[in-house]
Amino acid sequence: GSEHLDGEEGDDLLDGDLGNDEEEDGLSVDLDVELEARLASETAASGHAEFEMEHENDGLEVEFDVEVEDAVPGSVLDVLVDGFLAGQIVVDELGRGELEFSSDPDDPDETAFPADFPEIIEGSLVTIGGVLHGAFVAEESESD
Repeated sequence: GSEHLDGEEGDDLLDGDLGNDEEEDGLSVDLDVELEARLASETAASGHAEFEMEHENDGLEVEFDVEVEDAVPGSVLDVLVDGFLAGQIVVDELGRGELEFSSDPDDPDETAFPADFPEIIEGSLVTIGGVLHGAFVAEESESD
């Protein structure tokens, strides 16, 4: 939407996202985080991981999503984030699988984050089944 911030005295931040935003006597910032990791393998399998942290009107929403394809059908793949066992992906008969976490699980495929889930930053490593691996980097924005 369109936000206006008149910070006057003090330290004030405006995270306007989309819309027509205006700030006076403050600092305009983007507090959202979007990281992605392309998962490579020496096998036919491939994958993709995304981590997003968005400040919405009703608070902060954090999501983590890992997808694999062309994996061995019926296999169960451990998902590791910086060495932490985050969960497992059960590969379907087409060689595809997915694991989704959310701080606000509102989709049937999403579950809450496990306890002690590590902080994900640029350079965090994702390993799937000991075969797929990749590092998180900043996602290209649509305006780039």
